Amino acid sequence: MGSLLEKGLLEMKESPWLSLGLAFVLIVFSAFLFFFKLGDIGLFDVDEPSYAEAAREMLETGDYITPRFNYKNRYDKPVLFYWLIALSYQAFGVNEFAVRFPSAIAGLILIVSTFYFVRRFIGTRAGFLSALMLATNLAVVAWSRAAVTDMLLTLFLSWGFFSFFMAHHTSETKKKAWYYGLYLMMALAALTKGLVGIVIPALVIIPYLLATGGLRQALKECRVLPGFLIFLAVALPWYLLEIRASGWEFIDAFFIKHHFVRYTGVVSGHRGPILYFIPVVLVGFFPWSAYLPLALTGAIPNKFRALRSTSGEGRLPFFAAWWFLAIFLFFSLAGTKLPSYILPSFPAMAILVGGLWDLELTPRPRGWGFLASHIFLVLMALLLALGFFLAPTLVERARATSPALLPDPKDLGTSTGLLGIGFLICGISPLLFRSLRYLGLGTLALTMVYLSLVLILQVAPLAYAHLQSALKDFALTASARLGSGGELALFGANNPSVVFYGRRPVKQLGKGEKEALKGLLASHERVYVITKASLLPEIGGLNVFLVERRGAYALVSNRPPD
Repeated sequence: MGSLLEKGLLEMKESPWLSLGLAFVLIVFSAFLFFFKLGDIGLFDVDEPSYAEAAREMLETGDYITPRFNYKNRYDKPVLFYWLIALSYQAFGVNEFAVRFPSAIAGLILIVSTFYFVRRFIGTRAGFLSALMLATNLAVVAWSRAAVTDMLLTLFLSWGFFSFFMAHHTSETKKKAWYYGLYLMMALAALTKGLVGIVIPALVIIPYLLATGGLRQALKECRVLPGFLIFLAVALPWYLLEIRASGWEFIDAFFIKHHFVRYTGVVSGHRGPILYFIPVVLVGFFPWSAYLPLALTGAIPNKFRALRSTSGEGRLPFFAAWWFLAIFLFFSLAGTKLPSYILPSFPAMAILVGGLWDLELTPRPRGWGFLASHIFLVLMALLLALGFFLAPTLVERARATSPALLPDPKDLGTSTGLLGIGFLICGISPLLFRSLRYLGLGTLALTMVYLSLVLILQVAPLAYAHLQSALKDFALTASARLGSGGELALFGANNPSVVFYGRRPVKQLGKGEKEALKGLLASHERVYVITKASLLPEIGGLNVFLVERRGAYALVSNRPPD
């Protein structure tokens, strides 16, 4: 049965109807993973509600130039992502689904466009495998469901790389349009996350051209002046308007703090060692990350001269390898590190591993590399399975010192057990590869769907209930009781979700601002304060009444509860 299936797929490899059918399958499959119950749980601090509230305040104030959070200028990111959320609000209302919709649709478009790009240079099966692997890893599913800029940035950068590669390896009549596509995507990336929209394409494309001997040719073909004008026409107007509106304050906060300081130093405590992104890749791109080392070694030639005589199909693995390595190395050297920083490298990893699997599914002599990758997958999967099976026991021991910060192990049992079973199946699946390779591949993909559903249906709601639900409920309660008067405050906590769900300005006080809190509580108007439960003893001597305490947080007021 397995050999018949392989023969049939090989015969239909380049059928346009097959390609259309596979694209439809990818759309339905990815839409399910990215949109299923997308708005069922609230927003997670700190990034999601920050973007959500800034976009909501755009609608409220009518100012679409300067993003604001808590009615104060917010210079963390450029404006495009806020605009898209605001448009989504117009279509779906101000809710969690609308906030996450831009990321989900960006993820869906990325999957389908990866399929067609790889199909163009390698073939339908390689395109399908690459897109399938891009859709069935934990990181892409997670960030396609999160209201942060990373998936949108990944889409624009990937389209930029697709456009460049098409321009460099396609017919003369179409080169101009593809190069213009590259400049347009760089502009949109710069409007999404700033200078990385320029830096990352340069780090990927220029060394690739040097290695392949194509720099001189590209400089002749790339139409620098009109491309530069396209970039400026799209990206520059907002930056000029923002500098005009906010002046040096914007330049200092946006370019200096959130670009140069963030790269050379540590911002918001997000530090990490130089090897920080190795586990991010291994776990985030699981299970396909087990095959990445083999794919990389196969994509990088012993002598770069060999690349100069190969076609676009032959150069694509090397291009994808450098695409991944450039982003990985660039952010490994950064002072500030977050797992989402290397998300733009995931399409490159999918292209590499998808191409490797395409070769593996073709009848040919095989070496030991794929067997070693299978063994690596088994070891990773069993280690992760063991970790999740032991998680309730480990959490129970840790709760002895921090009971409010960790969930009840009884609540964890079902979720961690289901995750452990999923990883265990991933560890067993390579046993199917020897005679039924498509079955083994399908088992891995379907197991990743199962793991994603466990995360969506079990883990995310549990995490939200433990970490966030009290904050949302406290903000809604306080705002409803205050009406149009009084004041809502946060003391010793950084939780933007309170601002979003409170739908009002929130007074934010640091842990050391106890005197300011005392003055606020002395107000003749009603005041509600959301704080960490651990800080209640510190403010017990002030004029406060406990309204409610739940988990790690408490709601207090300067008046007795009604």
